[in-house]
Amino acid sequence: MDKQSTQKYSATNYLLYLLSKRDYSEQELHRKLKLKEYSAEEIEQAIETAKAHNWLSDERFCQTFYPLSRSTRCGASPIKAKN
Repeated sequence: MDKQSTQKYSATNYLLYLLSKRDYSEQELHRKLKLKEYSAEEIEQAIETAKAHNWLSDERFCQTFYPLSRSTRCGASPIKAKN
């Protein structure tokens, strides 16, 4: 059985599912899609579609993540470790 027949959702649909839960950085989404074994082309297409529709914004992610990290007293080292 090939990879595509085992994937339940397209890369774009999976990306939308993830973004429906919370904001993600482009790098995080790329990593999550890669773990699901989507091809590099599918990943890039899904990310570009998300950017074009303003579903994905690293700037918006930073605006929501930074205050959260400050409120939990999360310093630069743990933030860098997540990337």
